[in-house]
Amino acid sequence: PATAQPSPEPPNKAEAPKTVTLITGDKVTVTKTGTKKGGTWDARIEPAKRIGTRVSFLKSVSPHGVTVIPSIAEPLIRSGKLDRALFNVTKLIELGYDDAHTAEIPLLVESAGAQTLGKVTRELPKVRMSAVAAPKAKAVDVFAASVSTAANTKIWLNGKAYPSLDVSVPQVGGPGAWAAGQTGAGAKIAVLDTGYDAKHPDLAGIVKGEKDFIGEPSGMRDEVGHGTHVASTAAGRGAKYTGVAKGADLLIGK
Repeated sequence: PATAQPSPEPPNKAEAPKTVTLITGDKVTVTKTGTKKGGTWDARIEPAKRIGTRVSFLKSVSPHGVTVIPSIAEPLIRSGKLDRALFNVTKLIELGYDDAHTAEIPLLVESAGAQTLGKVTRELPKVRMSAVAAPKAKAVDVFAASVSTAANTKIWLNGKAYPSLDVSVPQVGGPGAWAAGQTGAGAKIAVLDTGYDAKHPDLAGIVKGEKDFIGEPSGMRDEVGHGTHVASTAAGRGAKYTGVAKGADLLIGK
């Protein structure tokens, strides 16, 4: 009888090139070629137009992605004044910060000198920082301003975080407890955090009491998101993600 042969690996297929403008003004265009099991990256660098400054580039290409660090940025990265994540090209693409999706570089800047780097979109006085949208079209000037500012401040990429319940609840044995009939029904859980989103569907009808202990104008409104996340982890009734004690009610303090 004929022996069944494994299906051949599909031919390599290149993804559409994507371009990222770095905070230094240099542009990096990357292309990924590969199969579902992996792939290879190619990166092409287009140096920014500068007068009287020669710049070299440290390019790292691995199966995990591409990082490009211009020589003018390396001393600031080494000193801790500039976030290395600003030069992780593939990560910037994953976050939607490539040139096709945004004309600005989102930064977090220690408040001193933040306005020299772009439009301040949010002040964070409690941590003495500002969120800044730096225009890519003026990135060369933005970087020049960051160099002059860097002696007294630090600059980070304003990235994105996506908290979820797809790991924490199974890790603490939630499904096993439910199978044993332990859902927290009849109990109340107190969560003292950053408030909560009263309109969040996962918390609908289960918050039985609330109190603002700090007297902010926002009241119980969760302006950070952490309190809502913790409350949902504790007892959320989400259709996709369910909290650990899915039968319990909540008392929320801010």
